[in-house]
Amino acid sequence: MDEDEKEKMNLEMLKRKIVATDKLIKYKEKLDSQVSDLNTENLFKDTKINGLQDEVEELKLKLDQKDEKIKSLEAEKLEKSDNVVQMEAKIAKISHELIGA
Repeated sequence: MDEDEKEKMNLEMLKRKIVATDKLIKYKEKLDSQVSDLNTENLFKDTKINGLQDEVEELKLKLDQKDEKIKSLEAEKLEKSDNVVQMEAKIAKISHELIGA
């Protein structure tokens, strides 16, 4: 091999390295773009998750309030039911007294 052939081989090798490096740079840029897109999508999803978590907390609070109201209404219903039973007992007693008199 003479000097000319060596230079041609070296030049050819250099061209191949440049082409390979160019391909690697383009692939890296593509990957960087994909990473950026995924990060943006991730931020969007995180924001949506946070919004949904806030909505869940709000719904839990409303549910707790409704549960308390139901308990209050059930207690009131029970109290009124007791009052009705007491009134019925008084009516029965008065009716008995009137009939017996």
